[in-house]
Amino acid sequence: MVGVIRGERLSAETKLGLVRAVAEARRAGATVAQACRVLKLSRTRLYRWLEGKVMEEVAVADLFDRPPVAKVVGHRITGVERESILGSP
Repeated sequence: MVGVIRGERLSAETKLGLVRAVAEARRAGATVAQACRVLKLSRTRLYRWLEGKVMEEVAVADLFDRPPVAKVVGHRITGVERESILGSP
């Protein structure tokens, strides 16, 4: 991979390779921030993948994508409110 890792979905295998690279860098004395900077990977994204798990213990199965959840719009009007505004025919 070359360039900033942003805005694209990665396979679980690719994610595991990146997690292992960061773990290896940590064993060599680098910080997570330094390793992520070199890999051009957002630290936030790395931690989101880990979901609180220890880097050295994460497996491919832990890194599979889950389908995105539809966002609920809390301020959307209900059907009843819409009918009330538009009026019933």
